[in-house]
Amino acid sequence: MRNALAILATLVIPTLGNLNLHQRDRPAVVSLDIKRNDVAVSSSVAQDRARRKRDKTTSVALDTDGSLYYCNITLGTPGQPLRLAIDTSSADTSYGTYKANESSTYSFMSRGFLTIGYLQAGDAEGDYAADTLSIGGASLENFQFGINEDGLVYNTAGRLGLSYTYTEGQTSEPNGIIYPNLPLVMVNSGLIQSAAFSIWLNDLDTNEGSILFGGVDTDKYHGTLQTIPNLQINNDGVTLPIGVVLDTASSMTYLPNEMIFDIYNELGVAWNHTQEIGFLPCTMAEKHMNISFTFTSPTINVGIKEFVLDKGDYNSSKYGCIFGILPSNITAENILGDTFLRSAYVVYDIANGEVSLANTNFNSTTSNILEIGIGRNAVPGATAVSDTVTVWPTTTSTSRTHTANVATTTSNPAIARATSISQHMALGLAGAALLAL
Repeated sequence: MRNALAILATLVIPTLGNLNLHQRDRPAVVSLDIKRNDVAVSSSVAQDRARRKRDKTTSVALDTDGSLYYCNITLGTPGQPLRLAIDTSSADTSYGTYKANESSTYSFMSRGFLTIGYLQAGDAEGDYAADTLSIGGASLENFQFGINEDGLVYNTAGRLGLSYTYTEGQTSEPNGIIYPNLPLVMVNSGLIQSAAFSIWLNDLDTNEGSILFGGVDTDKYHGTLQTIPNLQINNDGVTLPIGVVLDTASSMTYLPNEMIFDIYNELGVAWNHTQEIGFLPCTMAEKHMNISFTFTSPTINVGIKEFVLDKGDYNSSKYGCIFGILPSNITAENILGDTFLRSAYVVYDIANGEVSLANTNFNSTTSNILEIGIGRNAVPGATAVSDTVTVWPTTTSTSRTHTANVATTTSNPAIARATSISQHMALGLAGAALLAL
């Protein structure tokens, strides 16, 4: 396609040393089952927009759950059952339905207006508190979290924040300090060795997946995990040609217009300007096509069916399904959301500021769990990418090569820049191309 282009990755990955392989009878890991909440696609798109726009005049309801992935936990004594959305773009864990006065182990931490951030979403008022958290068979005492009191953002479910602690809402308050969030609390409690976790969402037809804190499951992916450094951006943000955030709390994938233009054309996606949605025939899910996402290395291949979504309550007289890639001007950030992440096995190494990727093994029924150790190069079996992406667009030139039924493109266009890039799980995307198999 015309826009196999790139972001600036400024960090250098060291040469891979000895791998820390930790395979033992009882690895130090915590496994957590997650389940997708199936709702109309319209709610998912609405939610993604609401999370990233401060404009309170938007007609989108801000309390929608969307089609996200949730886990079940209990909080307090006795335990109050709560449902939390998995959020790799937020550090804070927050709840909207927790009843502090019904828990004997509740303790107040700080009072007043708190910013519980969801990328650029509207703020949420509430207090920070601590209580006993039970999650994945583990119990964590004095776990700190936020109580969302105003109900503005996600009042029907809480958020399990798994991102870097320097993005916590409390840090924006006067004299605010960073506190250990869930991955660090698990390390401090001796449940896992390193602040790292892996996510397996499985495919679109299966609404259940898993998170493995402190380990990887080699039966859940194909090939070799390849490690890429995160782009850790300060709170002021930067402007890049294309920065991509890996965000489990975004149902859709959002890329620059220039990158998705040819894909839309070749698939016959019809853009609805009023609804800001791309429609296509549902029969496209039956086509033998991949959209391949390249991060210099690796390449994650996503079957076209993963992007063909039932339209739910949207009305389209011509096409019946929604295309799961949308232009990033909708969200002001380039995001690889769940429509991409279902096809990738992702290891988030918070301790080392890296992400390891491989193509997912759909519907795997077996497990081979390896523990992630301490220090550099600790993700078992992972290979560091030797060169990060350093492409910068300057002029427009396009060449297209057809070999059999496979279409490939090389290009260097003057791509429109995203207005911002999150300070969270950001990687360098080298390109996205449609491949006919």
